[in-house]
Amino acid sequence: MDDVDEEAGAHGADADARWRRWALQPPVALDAALAVVLVAVGVGGLMSGAMTSIIGGREPDALAYALAVLSAAPVAVRSRAPVAALALALPAALAAPALGHLQVNGGLGALLCLYSVAALTSRRTSIPTALLTALALTVLLLTAPYGFGLADVLANALGVALVWGAGAWSRSRAQYVRGLEERNAALLAARESQARAALADARSAVAREMQDVVGHGVMAMTVQASAARRVLGRDPEAAERALVEVERLGRSAVQEVRRVLGVLGVEEAPSRPQPGLEDLPDLVAAARGRGLDVELTRDGEDVVLDTGADLAAYRVVEEALANAERHAGPARVRVLLHGRDGRLEVEVADDGRGASAWGTASAAGVGLLALRDRVASYGGSVEAGPRGGGGYLLRAVLPTSAPAGSPR
Repeated sequence: MDDVDEEAGAHGADADARWRRWALQPPVALDAALAVVLVAVGVGGLMSGAMTSIIGGREPDALAYALAVLSAAPVAVRSRAPVAALALALPAALAAPALGHLQVNGGLGALLCLYSVAALTSRRTSIPTALLTALALTVLLLTAPYGFGLADVLANALGVALVWGAGAWSRSRAQYVRGLEERNAALLAARESQARAALADARSAVAREMQDVVGHGVMAMTVQASAARRVLGRDPEAAERALVEVERLGRSAVQEVRRVLGVLGVEEAPSRPQPGLEDLPDLVAAARGRGLDVELTRDGEDVVLDTGADLAAYRVVEEALANAERHAGPARVRVLLHGRDGRLEVEVADDGRGASAWGTASAAGVGLLALRDRVASYGGSVEAGPRGGGGYLLRAVLPTSAPAGSPR
């Protein structure tokens, strides 16, 4: 049941992301469908004759049908050419009642085009357009043969204002969202640049310290070993003293290396075997023990990674789980291992706050860059970022050494 819920949640998040991406694009298909419906309503109403018998007006002729089509069809292009669409739909919508014909769809096509003008063009364009629309509609109502009064004029003017206001609000909202996305992208770029600089500084520090510690120690050991070799035959005691000094220098160098690694936050190579993908169940179980809701799934082809790549894949999951614990808040985490086409895809996705340590802390940014470098050294790649619908996704791809079961 948990697998079903998790899968449903993942599909729901993906569907929500697809919906938001669609909503931010000009809905061309929706416009075309609306145009077809409005044309059908207008033409069908004229053909039925029901409205004519109730309200009155001239019997529909070819011009009436043409105006019904022309007042609705431009809706199909309102997202791509809103001003042109309104320029076609509005005169047709106004001409029909002015000539004594019924406007069955109520000029809805022109109003939809006006909304698009307000939503997709600047205020310098949309405000005069709305005023001209209201003026033309007022003139029509005051001169039409149906006896419209002041209340009708005010109601229609209010309708125009509301349609324009809805479009203007939509434009402001879209601009606000784009501004947030641009600022977020700039912040992420700046943080990544800072993280790269911090990583470069850390590497330089490691290189300098290793050169000082290891270089000096190895040089001293070389001198002592050379002295021991020269005096070994004629003065064994001197040779022994030189070898004791070599041993002391070696121990001192090892201690200095450990000190440098500790200061720089670099993990010391463990004496036990390095972990790999076969140790992921234990890693997941430990995360669950700390209160994180984690699911581990493996599908696709069974693949085999080289030892270093196997460790890199483990580190990807380890770092992503630690990141989710620190920053995702109450969240569900899904770890997916998918083998296909000679590579292993590792995905760690959570449905938490989405503000991962990768983007909010320089140290974590260094962590992501270090992971990328580690994975890239084995011919792989790492991608990370917010998920559509909320949460965060870390995805790594590593080439495999051989299919499972084949000789390595």
